[in-house]
Amino acid sequence: MAAIAAWIDASSGPRRTPMAGETLIGPWAVIVASDFSEPPTPEFDVDALPLWVPAEQAEGVALPPIVTAAPASQTRMAYRLGHLIWRVQDGTLPPCAIVGLDSPAEPILAAVERAGAGAVDLGAFPLLAAPLWALSPAHRADIAPRLPMLR
Repeated sequence: MAAIAAWIDASSGPRRTPMAGETLIGPWAVIVASDFSEPPTPEFDVDALPLWVPAEQAEGVALPPIVTAAPASQTRMAYRLGHLIWRVQDGTLPPCAIVGLDSPAEPILAAVERAGAGAVDLGAFPLLAAPLWALSPAHRADIAPRLPMLR
């Protein structure tokens, strides 16, 4: 989990501009330590990318504050989620399980079990849950078939 959090942090920093200034881009994603027996909270802007993780996996990991607003200058949430999936599949991020959440009202654990990821060894692999309900129908049609990803 620490490696994924560090990558997200590095992807969230300001960018240099041609005139020697910086552009604040906002958080690439937000890791939210959660009780998986509950529905995902808090609510996020549609362009934010929350990634809910089991609370025990976040213990000891330096996580930034939870920002629920849309990031200032990041690409759309669907593109960032697709990029995360690609990076894990490509092996440029550590192996993990990524599960899509169909409803903000459903307990996360129910979605994890329905996706067949209930037996993931949380001591060995990070488990990330992403909000598919926030995607447009076109983006959901692209991303949903790629989940769950258990690598």
